[in-house]
Amino acid sequence: KNMHPNLELIFKPANHKQEKAMDEIPNTLIPRMHTSEIYATSKFIALNNGETKGRIRLFKTEEDFHAKLSTIEWYDIIVMIRVPDDVPRVAGIINADFTTPLSHTNVLASGWKIPNCIQRDIFEIIDEKELDMKWVRYEVNATTANAIVEAIDGPKELIKHNWVMQKITLENPDIDDIKIA
Repeated sequence: KNMHPNLELIFKPANHKQEKAMDEIPNTLIPRMHTSEIYATSKFIALNNGETKGRIRLFKTEEDFHAKLSTIEWYDIIVMIRVPDDVPRVAGIINADFTTPLSHTNVLASGWKIPNCIQRDIFEIIDEKELDMKWVRYEVNATTANAIVEAIDGPKELIKHNWVMQKITLENPDIDDIKIA
């Protein structure tokens, strides 16, 4: 009633879970546009601006990531096709394929105040510059055309952040005896 009759109403799912759920419903019933379609022509999308120094860790598969999960350090910059939700706190994130801006990892990156982006040709950049397992300066800036990833010398001494040294552990909540009024 409040829309111009020449405009089509299109639903845009907010995350991967909603996109999967919408796959069950015919597009003719609920027309939709995925965020990936909006950004389809972009090779770089800044998700969280920032700058850090750290070690590039390139994982080509999620299986490889999980097999080496215990070796990931707080100063690592994780590079994957799409970084999984169970990523530990790290120095930076680079996705090689599209992920929604409201995905779990992007919300984590924002909360952790670490640089995070989509750089579709990041595997080629890392291979060309031989950066895997090397220390880099990584910068994400929404005003640039690409993420900045440049080799640097590693630190002589690693100074841990407070959040690395003081791990917070929460006990399991007691949910057995919940009284509802």
